[in-house]
Amino acid sequence: MFRSKITMAQAALDLARHLLSLAEEQYAAAQAGDWIRALECADHRATLVAAIGRLDFATLDSAERDTLVDLLARVQAYDEEIARLVKQARRATLAALSELDRGQAMAHGYRRSNPVETRAALFDEEV
Repeated sequence: MFRSKITMAQAALDLARHLLSLAEEQYAAAQAGDWIRALECADHRATLVAAIGRLDFATLDSAERDTLVDLLARVQAYDEEIARLVKQARRATLAALSELDRGQAMAHGYRRSNPVETRAALFDEEV
């Protein structure tokens, strides 16, 4: 029975530490603009969160629960920073798309106001 409690506590803390490690990696990827890697980390994190959710926290003593809460609070802090970076990247992407749309509209307007002969002459008729 005592062995089971140690195993459960260790499993919970190991999962939380691994979750924190992935949150740190995801944050670093988001800072670098590596959104593919950030999404891969998020997928792995979802698996860990599900595993942590299946644990019986009643087997943890108060020090273990405090450690777990601290680890999960740190994960939450990274999540808030990642969300901030995602919003910032989204705004930048929307601004770039808006600029591209304006450029395309200007080019289209220029083409309409300055028609170009669609067929070029094969030879110079003035010769």
